[in-house]
Amino acid sequence: MNWCTNIKSLPENIGDLQENLKILSLRACEKLETLPESICDLRELTGLNLIRCSNLTKLPNDIKKLTKLEKLYLNNCNRIKEIPEDILELNNLENLGLCNGDNIENILDKIDRLKDLKELKLWNCRKIKKLPDCIVNLEKLTQLDLSKCKNLTTLPKNIGKLTNLTELNLVGCKKIKQLPSSIDKLKDRLDNQSLLSIAFICYQNKKYTKAKNYFSKNNEKENHFLREIDKTKERNIFIMQQLFLALIFVQKNQWKEIQGCLNKIEEKIKEKTGEVIDKYYIKSAIDKIKNIENKYKKHLLEILLCYLEIRERLAVNVMGVLHGAGAYYENTVAHYTRPTIIMDVLKKNKKGISKRKTLQMGSVVQVNDPSEGKVIFDYLNGLEEFKNNNIIFEPISGLATFVGCFTFNHDKLNHFRLYGKEQGKEATGVSVVFNYQFFNVREYTDNMDENDVEQQKNEKDKNNQKQENNNKLTLYRCIYLNPKGELDNKPYIQVACRDKVTFYREKYRTHEHWEEYKEDIDDIQENITHKFEDIKKSIKSLFEIKDINAEEKKQLIKTVSFILTPLSYMVKHSAYEEEQECRVFKSLPFDDKKIKIENKNDRQRMYFKYEIPVIDYLEKMYLSPGAKQYADMFRVLTNNKVEVRSSDNPFR
Repeated sequence: MNWCTNIKSLPENIGDLQENLKILSLRACEKLETLPESICDLRELTGLNLIRCSNLTKLPNDIKKLTKLEKLYLNNCNRIKEIPEDILELNNLENLGLCNGDNIENILDKIDRLKDLKELKLWNCRKIKKLPDCIVNLEKLTQLDLSKCKNLTTLPKNIGKLTNLTELNLVGCKKIKQLPSSIDKLKDRLDNQSLLSIAFICYQNKKYTKAKNYFSKNNEKENHFLREIDKTKERNIFIMQQLFLALIFVQKNQWKEIQGCLNKIEEKIKEKTGEVIDKYYIKSAIDKIKNIENKYKKHLLEILLCYLEIRERLAVNVMGVLHGAGAYYENTVAHYTRPTIIMDVLKKNKKGISKRKTLQMGSVVQVNDPSEGKVIFDYLNGLEEFKNNNIIFEPISGLATFVGCFTFNHDKLNHFRLYGKEQGKEATGVSVVFNYQFFNVREYTDNMDENDVEQQKNEKDKNNQKQENNNKLTLYRCIYLNPKGELDNKPYIQVACRDKVTFYREKYRTHEHWEEYKEDIDDIQENITHKFEDIKKSIKSLFEIKDINAEEKKQLIKTVSFILTPLSYMVKHSAYEEEQECRVFKSLPFDDKKIKIENKNDRQRMYFKYEIPVIDYLEKMYLSPGAKQYADMFRVLTNNKVEVRSSDNPFR
């Protein structure tokens, strides 16, 4: 029953299913206000998923009767004023999720009563300042997620007693200044992501030797960790880990080890995974850094790592946990276009198969914005410390780059006026709304939503789906930057997000939802602003190194420009802020056969096909006044499976 957004209550007699119902998943049933008491009669229930039931105000009084319950997820149930202590009597409970919870202190202080607990998820619990000591009594605990608990300052002194712990996520716990010494006992069991998060805390507190030690298990040589980390599935995280490790080696002047890290990144990039924009830019950037003098490497590595971190934060992981609760409010995005274009995409041949199927991504050099790809360089070039020293950055590319443009605002008056105009007339376009699966996203699963239909797919279907997923691109939110000057030594930066007007048009949204979403966006924006400041500091420090000759200076300017070029496609002028744009990118060598050129209306146009069938991921369509006559036609073309509606905006 996941995502049944109109459900306000469950049948009172749901308890009659007590012999058969084992898993009840109600994730994102955002109108659900109460659970019937009879739910406690479901004595065979092993899993209860209430993630994102954001209007739920309380749990059933007799929840302790669910004696066979093994998994309970209460993430983002912020209207529950207090979690009843009765859940501490669920003796078989193994997995407990309280993520983004505000009122969980009474449970945490006695959490050791859940003797069988194996997984405890507490990410984004911002009220937690100190983790209670009793947590070390959970002898079976294997996973403890404290990521983004940004006010957490202290871990239990004896955390090393958790002898079965394999995952300890401390990403984003910026206020931890001192780690307990007993945490060293966990080093040989923790996974790579856990080790990285601990090492980063050590690094930010300038404990470089200890940070490096978390990349070496059993006191063996550092390359032991390098071998282990090869198993990392996420290529981008692997690259960030290696760059971070290289920075640790920089602090100790271990240049041979730095070269080893850079070599391993190059090896990883050769694999046929991920997006070409990464393969080309990162491989070339690494090659440039490897061949530069050692004294410059630290700052260049810092700039590259900042770019990768910014990119990760801009990724719209609409169903992911990396960006907190706000991700749930961005599960659809819109593309504004002309009715004739989307008709061409949806039209079918005699066999009922769509002819064109896909969208086309245009070249960045042919977009309407004349500042495209230049804003970040204009900003840097305008800073006094660079301008006065004749340091001028500019984009450097050896690829043809294509962009597909979307927005978080599905039904926006100005968007209809500016985009999708038929024959140049305002308010004649359509807004085509796509769900999150149209893109490459990291989806959060809770191991309770197994889909039998998916499991029954034949091998051919699975291979086709795998190929389609490989073609999907990551969606990134844009940064809006004012290139002219700073305020209090900080740049004006805004990240693309939903606006309040369109947010409240969704009837089940409340002020609490908006505040929750805005808090997450503010967190992303704060992080991006800090990273921009870090980039500026690293560039400044780079050019303050003594005895830089003219040729070296020229080479450094080119290297910095090259590293920042892919970031430039994510940065737009603040004048376009109202667009709230998000984008997909594809960069290809100029001789790639996937690049298409056509002559349309006496104008040469270059494009790349986004090879994902549109019809499979359409959620709804909004029609401007000039497109209303096509409503029935769109219903036919989509087999009436897509909601087609008129815009709610007043037009003249």
